[in-house]
Amino acid sequence: MDRMQIEWVIQWVFLLASVGLFLYWLYRPPFRDWLLVYFCTASFSDLIAVMLVDQKWFSFPVRFWAKNFKSSVLFEFLVLPLVMVFFHKITANAKFSKKLLYATIASIVLSAIEWNLATYTDLIEYHHWNILYTFVSVILFLLAIRYLVAFFRFSAQGGIRRSIHIHNNTQFMDKEDANMNILRHIIRFAVSALVLLIVGWLVPGFTLAGYWTAFVAAVIIALIGWGLEAMMGPRVSPYSRGFVGFIVSAIVIYVTQFFISGFRVTILGALLAAIVIGVVDWFAPAKPRLADPDHHL
Repeated sequence: MDRMQIEWVIQWVFLLASVGLFLYWLYRPPFRDWLLVYFCTASFSDLIAVMLVDQKWFSFPVRFWAKNFKSSVLFEFLVLPLVMVFFHKITANAKFSKKLLYATIASIVLSAIEWNLATYTDLIEYHHWNILYTFVSVILFLLAIRYLVAFFRFSAQGGIRRSIHIHNNTQFMDKEDANMNILRHIIRFAVSALVLLIVGWLVPGFTLAGYWTAFVAAVIIALIGWGLEAMMGPRVSPYSRGFVGFIVSAIVIYVTQFFISGFRVTILGALLAAIVIGVVDWFAPAKPRLADPDHHL
C-alpha cells in the first residue's frame, strides 16, 4: 500500500468513526444543546481554517471534496465539532480551572495527531504554521466556543429577563421568550446550510464557495420564502409540498445566486436541488407544515 492509499484509508477511518459518534450523540439528550455546540464549532472552525489557508499558513493537499472546500471538511465539520460536543458534556458544571485542564488535554491529543499527519502524510502541510500554534489555538478555540454556547443558552432561556417579578405578593414569570426563537432560527439556518452543502456535492450545476456562503444563502432563501408566503399565502411557498412548492423552491434557489457571491446555480441545478431539498425536508422539515400547526422544532 503506497502513501496515497494510506492517506485515504486514514481519512475514511476518521470519517466512519466520526459519523458513528455523531449518530451516537444524536440520540443523547439534550439534543438541541449538542446540535448548537456542533454547528457553532463547525461554522467558526471552517471560517478560521479558510482564512488561514488563504494566508498560506498551512494547506490540505489531500482531502475530501477538494474542489468545493479549501479546508479539511473531515476535521472542521466532523472531528473538531465532535470533540467540542464531548468537551461541552464533561465540563457542563465545571469551574474554569477544570475546563482549562480538559481543553489542554484535548489540545495535546489533537496536536499530537496533527503533528504526525503533517510529518508523515500530505493530509496537512505546514507553511508558516507549527505545532505550538495548534496547541494554543485549540485550547483557546475550545474555551471560546464553550462560553459562546453558554451565552446563547443563557439568552435563549431568558437570562436576567426571565426572572420572577414580585408585585402585590403575586409572582409573574415570563413564559414566552423571543430569544428562544432566535436560537431556533440559528440552528435552522446552520442545518439548512449543511443541507445546501450536501446538495452542492450531489447536484451538477450547483456550486457553493464554502460553509459560510451556504449559511448566508440559507438565510436569503428563508427571507425570500417568507416574503412570498406573506404576499401570496402559505400555499405559494417554497415550504409547501406538491408541484407548486417544488417550482417555487427551484425559483427561489435560482434567484438567490443574484444576492450573494460564491453561489452559482443553473436552471437545471436549481430544479435538481429543489428535488434533493424536498426529499430531505420530507424527513426533517425546515419549517412546521401547514397541516401540523402545533408542530415545533
